[in-house]
Amino acid sequence: MKKEILYSDDLKNNLLSGEFEFSDAKFNIDISTIIHTSEISHTEITFKNCEFNNYEITFSDFKDMQEIKHIRLNFNNCTFNNEIRFYNTNNYTIFINNSKLKKIILYKTDEIDIIISNNSNIEILQIDEVKKINELKINNSKINKLYFTNVNISNKFIIFENEINQIDFIRFNSNCEFDFIDNKILTKTEFSECNFDKISFKKNKFIGKLAFYKIEFNKSTVIDIDCKSNAYFNACKFNKYTHFDNSKFKNLEMNYCKFNEFTSLQNVECECIKLNKVTFENLAFFDDIKIIKLNECDRKTIRTIKQQLLKTDNKIDYNIFRSAELKAHYNKLKKENKKWYNNQNAFILMFGKCYSNFGINWVRPVKLTIIFSFLFYSIFFWVEYNKFDIGNFSLETNNLKTFFSGYLKFLIPTNLYNPLKNEKIYVDNFSWFPFILGKIIIAIGIYEIITAFRKYKKQ
Repeated sequence: MKKEILYSDDLKNNLLSGEFEFSDAKFNIDISTIIHTSEISHTEITFKNCEFNNYEITFSDFKDMQEIKHIRLNFNNCTFNNEIRFYNTNNYTIFINNSKLKKIILYKTDEIDIIISNNSNIEILQIDEVKKINELKINNSKINKLYFTNVNISNKFIIFENEINQIDFIRFNSNCEFDFIDNKILTKTEFSECNFDKISFKKNKFIGKLAFYKIEFNKSTVIDIDCKSNAYFNACKFNKYTHFDNSKFKNLEMNYCKFNEFTSLQNVECECIKLNKVTFENLAFFDDIKIIKLNECDRKTIRTIKQQLLKTDNKIDYNIFRSAELKAHYNKLKKENKKWYNNQNAFILMFGKCYSNFGINWVRPVKLTIIFSFLFYSIFFWVEYNKFDIGNFSLETNNLKTFFSGYLKFLIPTNLYNPLKNEKIYVDNFSWFPFILGKIIIAIGIYEIITAFRKYKKQ
């Protein structure tokens, strides 16, 4: 059906004359148009299957209005190829249903409700200096750019099942529950200098950067997201229980953040994590956290997580991060050109790395202890039994029996007597050197085996 073509004056005159419902109309706005809703008799205006072109339309109220009435605007299946603005309005409800808008701006308004739903498509939604939004609900829509600046919301705030390209919240205050659920954000999401009450970030997928700057979370906070890029929390304060459980990040970075109540990062998965000047006033749970590039994390971060795991009595994960901390310190010494032969710490850490990967691999110290103890014992046997003469040794039964019975005695680190003698006689001459070295290797091996098994020990 062909749409009726109307112009700016037609729109204003029809509204002033009492018309409150427009269908299948095409408005060619030939001049910037301001509509003072205080001059309109009806409190509900509906546009259905309408098209708006050219110049912007501004809905506004007189500042000196004595009587404030509630205005309801319905846009159903409409297309705006121009801007629509709401300036200095009060007590409005705006319904946008299955509509396409180029740009919608709400500026210096008060007591306003906004509901956007059912496959609406908005290029830019900009809300600035709004004293009070009672209800804001956006669902099942596409928005290219979503901006909030100096906005206060009091009753209901829901954004769910949308595809949004970019989000910016600046000085946003929410005194109600904020449900941000099952959305897909394609590029950047940034929250700056905001205050939230109870907030739920669930099942959201962030393709681009996610950043929180100077945010205060006043009530319980749930963040369960899939972030394909980096996530930043800078100078944030979490006053109540906080849950990051099952979230996925590429890289997670927290700087100067404070958690006042129980905090949970259980089953969080990320490539790398950085915790810088982060304070946990209560317990923080890092159970089963998966950090793919743990070796690239700095030592302070690893130590922070390790300390929290110790507080929550998680011995298994604690031992993993203890090992990672030692490895990070070892790598730091290597960068400082401190080698095993010129630095005591590097020498000790080298043994821990080679033997048991800093206490998390018990199989390796068992193998190395057997191999090196057998090697040093063989040298000791050759020196002690054959007096350096290779040709004197033969594979006779008595020789083999003496060799292996002596080896079993040799494996006892506290037995400092000659294992080849039945009497308690100390080792002397040149055989003392491989004997003592072998004992040291055995003692280190036993210590590393015990250390590796400690992660399974209950206190």
